[in-house]
Amino acid sequence: MKKVKIGKVEYEQVETAEDLSIKRFTNLKEYLIYKETGIAYPNLVKTIVGFIQGFDNESKSQMLITLSDFHKGLQQTNDADQMVFAIMTFDKDEDKNNFDETKAREKLERWNEAGLTQKTVEESVTNFIQASSAHFVTSLQVSLTMQSLEE
Repeated sequence: MKKVKIGKVEYEQVETAEDLSIKRFTNLKEYLIYKETGIAYPNLVKTIVGFIQGFDNESKSQMLITLSDFHKGLQQTNDADQMVFAIMTFDKDEDKNNFDETKAREKLERWNEAGLTQKTVEESVTNFIQASSAHFVTSLQVSLTMQSLEE
């Protein structure tokens, strides 16, 4: 673990994905998908499944509704880098094994008030991803492919 300073307080931060608990790692994968596609993972899966079902049923209306829902997902304003930063950076007494999105947003709000910048977030996330092993990247790609096929 390394330390990152936000305002006057230092926080612990994992350096690679391999250092995360398995639950946080699962959340990380979802936010990395969001980072790459601009679509939250559940919305992306729902879109793919809905479109395939519409195609199988020869239902143009179902396909159109699915694309409309997909478009709504594209308009979300969440920042994936900020959520990854919240996954990899811990408050002093934070549960490092579990991830709570509501608490993560509260942390980000506090850190924003303490002076956290998007530059710090993006640099930390970029370094984290680059420091994670090639195995992590490969396993993430395989996992995403398998999850898409299963759903």
